[in-house]
Amino acid sequence: MAIVGAGPAGAAAAHVLAPGHDVVLLEREAADGARIGESLVPACRPILADLGLFEKVVADGHAPYNGNISIWGAAQPARRDFLFDPDGAGLHLDRARFDGRLRCEAVANGAELMRPAALAGVDYAPGSEHPWRLAVAVAAGRRRVACRVLIDATGRSSHVARAQGAVRCSLDTLVSVYALSPERLGGGSPDTFTTLEAVRDGWWYGAQLPGGRTVLAFHTDGDDPALGQMQTSGGFAGAAGRTVLIGEILAWAGGLFGPARVKAANSSRLDRAAGTDWLAVGDAACAFDPLSSQGLFNALFTGLTGAQAIAARLAGDAAAFGRYDARIASVFAAYRTNLKAYYGLERRWPASRFWRRRQEAAPTAP
Repeated sequence: MAIVGAGPAGAAAAHVLAPGHDVVLLEREAADGARIGESLVPACRPILADLGLFEKVVADGHAPYNGNISIWGAAQPARRDFLFDPDGAGLHLDRARFDGRLRCEAVANGAELMRPAALAGVDYAPGSEHPWRLAVAVAAGRRRVACRVLIDATGRSSHVARAQGAVRCSLDTLVSVYALSPERLGGGSPDTFTTLEAVRDGWWYGAQLPGGRTVLAFHTDGDDPALGQMQTSGGFAGAAGRTVLIGEILAWAGGLFGPARVKAANSSRLDRAAGTDWLAVGDAACAFDPLSSQGLFNALFTGLTGAQAIAARLAGDAAAFGRYDARIASVFAAYRTNLKAYYGLERRWPASRFWRRRQEAAPTAP
């Protein structure tokens, strides 16, 4: 089988499937760039253990993530310590190191990693033993890959699934404007908590990363008139400096941050997460608001359960893909309920368009 996308979800699926199946893992990018989405919540520990990777990931030297401190729904900070979480502490990740670990383990299990490799063409002949015929552009030219099942791990673009007629449904237009500080000599802050702070037009996130780097991110709607100004170094730092908790992080980091980047952070999902001979995992199946801290959890969970569904299907269980799709739908429905409840806690700015959008009745989605 072929997996298009070698991020955490695709690599996790390859890791599970490779021991018993021929697996080709396609990664478009030649090298990992700067990424956010660097926190593993405590609930990820059991999944990493199920994958047989927990001890290796911990040994890779990621930083501890011991809880959250937030200003949300009130002017006074509130603190939640993972000391009382049954799964223990989480991890603040070096994402390149983490993603590289997952890919290396998939290859060690027998998967073939093709990188850089771009999907140049797809032919589908249902009913044949290997219905998928892929043309893959690699450095040496083109390769042909034939497979029984095609896995979409292309992120929010859902490139493979949408080509098969699946529809991407978005609930909002949330974006994340983020910037990273340079590495700090002498290491990072002793504060191992993630910081969240609600403001009139959105909310901020801050965390200390391995190597002494700091990440700050502002979350607002993609049609916010101030978004352009937020993408400038002066506008980003100026807005961060007007906050309470985030302003403290900015001052500790010396106010020095690289260029602000923007990425989609909205809630969205496919109208179906599996088809006749394909299945979507990670953000390709459903993508969560960063407020939920479920992005990497979802990647690992769907990579694992999607791979299990494929193995069951290939073993003769014709209902396996249907159960997987229903499970994704159930997870997303529960997520929407919980997310709206958490946004509903913040009532300090009743005239704010950002907060009104999230506290009014949510649009219908599959």
